[in-house]
Amino acid sequence: MTFDEQIMKFVSRHERKAFYEKELFREAARLLSRMDRCPVSLSRGCLDREYWAWVTKDYANMDMQRGVAILAYLHSTEFPDNGYFHQKALIDWISYGVSFWIERQNPDGGI
Repeated sequence: MTFDEQIMKFVSRHERKAFYEKELFREAARLLSRMDRCPVSLSRGCLDREYWAWVTKDYANMDMQRGVAILAYLHSTEFPDNGYFHQKALIDWISYGVSFWIERQNPDGGI
């Protein structure tokens, strides 16, 4: 069954929301594995693993920082089996991600 077919079988808004929350939780570990979470690293908070871990490029792909919004949702939203809800370590990692983003933003808003 394709992803779209799975979504279409849910009729109510509540069922769709529960489905997406389950998917977000399922993918959270993968997202966190892409983040430099070392508190003393110069690239801490970066979600571009090719940049900070493998050093295969000179600058980070800032589009990947969008994952911080997913982490913030998981931290702030209580739903069944959400082990990330109000987890202290997660709020630190979210802060790292936002800081990494802000530090690289130009005064005109560009990156």
